[in-house]
Amino acid sequence: MLENYFFDFDKTLASSGKASLIATKQAFKLNNLDEPDDDQILDFMGIPADVSFPKMANRELSESDAKKLVDTYRNIYGKYEKENTHLYAWC
Repeated sequence: MLENYFFDFDKTLASSGKASLIATKQAFKLNNLDEPDDDQILDFMGIPADVSFPKMANRELSESDAKKLVDTYRNIYGKYEKENTHLYAWC
């Protein structure tokens, strides 16, 4: 008997890309970093933020600065997620 089901929600049933773009740019700005452009953010989409954000930063980040950046992103993302996540039409 199958007890668990796993599926990829984002980019399968819905898109939350706009929330990610907004939150990433704001997090970088609030942490005094150059904002990555949309293409750069989208290129890293799907890679965990703790890995991708330091790579997008315009300077070397300490471990604590990287954690602060990711935490800032997650807090901001929560504010934009609901209004910017849209189910695909076929769902």
